[in-house]
Amino acid sequence: SVNREELFNLRHAVARNVIEQIFSIVKSRWEVLNCPANFDMSIQARIPPALAALHNFILQFDPTDIEDFLNDPNILNEELDMEYYSNDIMEILQQIHLLEKKRRRWKECEMKSLKVCGSSISSG
Repeated sequence: SVNREELFNLRHAVARNVIEQIFSIVKSRWEVLNCPANFDMSIQARIPPALAALHNFILQFDPTDIEDFLNDPNILNEELDMEYYSNDIMEILQQIHLLEKKRRRWKECEMKSLKVCGSSISSG
C-alpha cells in the first residue's frame, strides 16, 4: 500500500519529468533559446511570447500536421507504466511526443516565421 507521502513523491517526480521534457523540446524546437542573445533585455523578454504565438499560428494554419498523429495508437512509448500516470499526464506526454516528432518537419517554416517576427520586434 502506498501512503500519502509516497503518492505525493511519485506524482511530483512524474510532473517534474514532464516539465523537464517540455523544456528540452522547447529548447530543441527553438534554437534561438539555446544561443546567447545579443538583444536588449526588453527584446529578450518578448521572445518567449513570440514563440508561443508562432507555435499557435502553426497549429491554427496547419492543424492536420498534428491531427495525423493524434489517432495513432502507437504514439506513446510502450515502456510507460500506465497505472502510475493519470490521464492528464498521459495526454501531456502524448503532446510532447507529437511535438518531438513534428519538430523537424516544421523547422524551415518556423525559422522563416521567426525571422519575420524578429524583424518586426526589433523594428517596433
